[in-house]
Amino acid sequence: MMGWDVFLAAPWVESDLDGARRSLVAELASWLEPGERTELGGVHVLRPCDPFVCEVLERVEGHELVHELHAKMIGDVDIARAVVINSCSAE
Repeated sequence: MMGWDVFLAAPWVESDLDGARRSLVAELASWLEPGERTELGGVHVLRPCDPFVCEVLERVEGHELVHELHAKMIGDVDIARAVVINSCSAE
């Protein structure tokens, strides 16, 4: 079974990365069924200036809010499929 991870990077999380992670985990847990929770590999909260975040954003093109990436290696992360929600693109 292939799991999935959630990555969050936003200016509003910079002041409390651990608190943002705890809040996101709690919110996800309320949405997911117990079986779905076992597929969750991890929740990662990163600063917007993190090199991984910058590299992901360089891979998405256009001004769409939602982007999909397939079979890419970004940094040390092997991505089979990713959905990138980029609120900066909506501006």
